[in-house]
Amino acid sequence: MWVPFGTFGEIKGRVRGVSLPYPNGQVLVWTDHGLFSIWYFRSAFITSTPGAEEHFDDATGAITWNGAAYPMLGPCAPGNDPRAYTRHPNGDRVALDPDTDAVHVLDAAGAVQQTIEGVRASDGWAVAAFSTDGKALVVADSASVRVFRYEAATGDERPRWAAVASADNQNRLLRAILSNPDEDTPRLMYADWLDEHDDPARAEFIRLQCRLAEREREKVVPATDPDQQRGRELLLQLGERWLAELPAIRGVRWAGFRRGFPGVSVTSATTLVSAAPKVWAAAPVEWVTITGLNANGARILADSDVFSRLRVLAIESYYVPSEGEKPLRVLLQSPRLSALRRLHLSAGAGEAGVIAAAQNPHLASLEWLAVGSGGLTDAAVGELLVSAPFQNLRGGSFVSHRLSAVVRKRLQARFPNATA
Repeated sequence: MWVPFGTFGEIKGRVRGVSLPYPNGQVLVWTDHGLFSIWYFRSAFITSTPGAEEHFDDATGAITWNGAAYPMLGPCAPGNDPRAYTRHPNGDRVALDPDTDAVHVLDAAGAVQQTIEGVRASDGWAVAAFSTDGKALVVADSASVRVFRYEAATGDERPRWAAVASADNQNRLLRAILSNPDEDTPRLMYADWLDEHDDPARAEFIRLQCRLAEREREKVVPATDPDQQRGRELLLQLGERWLAELPAIRGVRWAGFRRGFPGVSVTSATTLVSAAPKVWAAAPVEWVTITGLNANGARILADSDVFSRLRVLAIESYYVPSEGEKPLRVLLQSPRLSALRRLHLSAGAGEAGVIAAAQNPHLASLEWLAVGSGGLTDAAVGELLVSAPFQNLRGGSFVSHRLSAVVRKRLQARFPNATA
């Protein structure tokens, strides 16, 4: 749902025009009293600035402010058509209703999802437009300007495809992914289906992440890579909504994406095991983060079938002096870990975790190992380099001030594409 920012300050005068929300979190408002800025983040603040006419270009209908051009919408710039900005990246669109003086947010099928009242659409002029990044909605008329942010509630978000397609077909495609977790083809078939049912952004994201996952098997893909940049852009625009489409499950937080689908974070391994039927009924999860591992949880998870679905396991907020080494050994030496491809260990679990994993003959499929900064020691690297199960390891993150120069050199020679 779109909710207004809590706004501090006042816009004075009759509004002549309003800019699109700028990526820096600013909306310019031109009134007959001058130029005002609405700065929004968690709240919105209004400041006034001198003049407007000297910064306005009649030819482009834009105000240039601090070196940036702000296209204006409204009577001051009749050549700028606000209809070009009424469609959100996820497919929703906004429509003015002069009969009721309201703005309607419509889904892909044209059904009303939300109504914003108090817009003088019948009185001279009014504008409703999304920012280009989809993070903000500006609603303005001659008397007022409001900026809205999207607030997604877990379990309450309706998928875009649901406006035009049956859940039965979607479930069938998800089951195919679950049945073939290591194959990209079912995921790409799902992406094609999304394209056919008016959700091109989600389809693009799945294809992009499948491509990135394959590339990341060999080496780290830099943040400047076009695929990485586009992935971040889509997540900023729509990631919160995609996660909110999933059901609320007690003790489970939907977090992040891998190969196009969400991962989960749990504070307890026992919670993961008990919630597993609901989790995998909702999504083909392959990445799990555990932030509260203890002895009992490690034992229960190590003996469960959950590992057969996992390809990425992250153990965070673990500190050996507090929790001991036994939970790590029990978990990381489980014979059920044979499908695991990537392992992430927090610094506090680094030495004990690496040694335990290196001694598990069932971890032969592991391709990537990441250890929190400072977590590796010479002893752990010694185990890592001679481990038979780790012969298929292709790289990882091994940054640690605790390594000697000789051991660091050996590590870099073995894993030239790793961060060390």
